[in-house]
Amino acid sequence: YKRQTYYLGKILKLFVVSWMFIYNIGVNVMNVDIGGGTTKIAICAKGKIVGLPAVDIGARVIAFDKNKVITKIEETGHFFAQEAGLNLSSGTAITTTDCEKIAECMASRLEEIIALRVPSSQDESLYRLKPIDWRGEIDALTFSGGVSEFIYDYEKRSFGDLGPFL
Repeated sequence: YKRQTYYLGKILKLFVVSWMFIYNIGVNVMNVDIGGGTTKIAICAKGKIVGLPAVDIGARVIAFDKNKVITKIEETGHFFAQEAGLNLSSGTAITTTDCEKIAECMASRLEEIIALRVPSSQDESLYRLKPIDWRGEIDALTFSGGVSEFIYDYEKRSFGDLGPFL
């Protein structure tokens, strides 16, 4: 609970400072929040929210135990495993190479979204909220969510999911 409160405080402080900066300077900022099951993206252009999609890309779409045996695989986990050329299911082992291949597929999709490309019909199935239709230049990119701990190299431990690979 203390850790959650600590992070909530940091996020609120970052939001307030970011909002003041965005509003006063007039820049376009994208925040990519990569969590366990979804990635939420917020685009703020000159102080106004212009995009707020959510996609089924997250660290825990495949979860495994300390022996690397899959304990949970969501529909999106199957989707990305198949895209990586893998046939995985609960109870089967997953290798580090498998995790890297799956994470590469997920990261490629996120890269397309971050680059503000129009989603393909196949990508549209990943969206939980409307895709971004705003097109403009992004001046600043930030990351939040559990996976950001790995992106910013704050976390070294594994939690039995794809977080360290994303």
